[in-house]
Amino acid sequence: MRSSFPPEDLDLAGVCQGVAIGMLVAFLAIQMKVMLPPALAQAPWQLQVGDSLRGTASVPLVATVLLVLAQRFDPDAEALERRVTLVRRLCMAVSLGFLLLIPLQISAGMNQMGQASSGEARQLRDIQRVSLAIEQARTPEALNQAIAQLPGLPPDFRGNFNRPISEVRSILLTQIRPQIRALETRLSQARSDRLQAALRLFIFDGITSLGYAIGFGAIGRSSEDMPSLLQMFLWLPEELRERLASSRKGARERGPVSEQWITTLSDDPDAEPSSDAEPASNGQAAQVGQPPQAPPGDAGGS
Repeated sequence: MRSSFPPEDLDLAGVCQGVAIGMLVAFLAIQMKVMLPPALAQAPWQLQVGDSLRGTASVPLVATVLLVLAQRFDPDAEALERRVTLVRRLCMAVSLGFLLLIPLQISAGMNQMGQASSGEARQLRDIQRVSLAIEQARTPEALNQAIAQLPGLPPDFRGNFNRPISEVRSILLTQIRPQIRALETRLSQARSDRLQAALRLFIFDGITSLGYAIGFGAIGRSSEDMPSLLQMFLWLPEELRERLASSRKGARERGPVSEQWITTLSDDPDAEPSSDAEPASNGQAAQVGQPPQAPPGDAGGS
């Protein structure tokens, strides 16, 4: 059977199969390097893996197409057919995985943004707490304890104040409050910048993942006589429309419900026949097969 195909096709099938296997091995090596050691619960690791998958997903996609082409050039190779069937089944899972990657990446990005914002907000709260402690200090000891909470100062800080406590407190607050306002402005701007960058990133990453899901879905199928995953999704609306149209056509062909059928359903099968109907029926039965009789007056006159 193999001799019935041109040698050029068989050689090209071998080339396509070899290149495809090499590309798949390289892709797995790259992903293993990125994923190890695993840190499934950490947002940076999730984002890193997602970026790596999107950046190198074209390698297995092209490799799968090469395997399919190799089978077309050499359709009698049973081992190649088994590999192509396995790979196309895996493509169905890969396609669904890229769809799931969209919400997972959004969730990981939001978690990372929340962690970064929480650190800056904690720093702002610390300075605000120090400012409040300085404002409420009334003795040198309380003022030293409040100042010792400032970043960069030792916890056992002790200052000698040559001025009244109220004046020292006012000087410190004059220096700290502008820093608090500047930190609030910087924190708000940083949150806005991160949110805009995250939105752009989520949109482009989502479109990329959707594109790869479509690509792998166009290849993936469960068996030779089944359509691909993408074809099933595309045919589903058309099939629903055809079923809806056929149901409407069947309803029109049956036509409206007849009045006689409704009357039959409404009649009580256990009800007795009416007494008015019986004499009429009996009279009609007596007259069947008999000539009409003359009235009594006419008979007497004759």
